[in-house]
Amino acid sequence: MLPAAVGDDDSLAVRRHLARCPGCRAEAAMYEALRGSFGELRSMSAEPPTGLLASLQAIPANARRLDGVMTHVARNRKAYAGGAAAMVATGAVGLLLRSRSRRYAPA
Repeated sequence: MLPAAVGDDDSLAVRRHLARCPGCRAEAAMYEALRGSFGELRSMSAEPPTGLLASLQAIPANARRLDGVMTHVARNRKAYAGGAAAMVATGAVGLLLRSRSRRYAPA
C-alpha cells in the first residue's frame, strides 16, 4: 500500500498508520524521493552516441545482405550439410585414432 500512498492514493488508513509507524514513514520518504527523481528525468535529455544514426540507417541495407546470405544457404543446403557431415566424420575418425594410439603406446 505504501507506494500507492506516496502516489495519488492517499487514504486515511495509510495516513494514520504513517503517523504511528516510524519505519513506514522512513520508507515513504524514500518513495517520495524516488518519485521526485523520476519527475526530474522527464525534463532531461541525452545526446545519442556518435554513429547511432548511421547504424540505424544501415539496418535496412544489412537486412538485405542477410537475406542474400539466407537465400544462398537455402540454395546450397545439401552442400553445407555434406560439408558438416564430413567434418563430423573426420573428427570422429581423429578421436578414434587418438584413443587407439594411447591404448597401444609403449609405457
